[in-house]
Amino acid sequence: MEPPQGAERNNGGVAEGGNGGFLASCRELLRPALDKVRRALVAFGAKLAKTARDDPRRVAHSLKVSVPG
Repeated sequence: MEPPQGAERNNGGVAEGGNGGFLASCRELLRPALDKVRRALVAFGAKLAKTARDDPRRVAHSLKVSVPG
């Protein structure tokens, strides 16, 4: 069934004309925040790896204390 004339179709967030839609604009707004989170996770992983090389007992103890059960 075709939508009424003048009504836009929902085609996955991409509007006719290729300038994007709601989802595309959200992605552009969220990209810097997601990049910041990714950089923080990579930095945390690097810090954890350095700590594990220096004193593996600290990492093991931290995991034991933080994991419930």
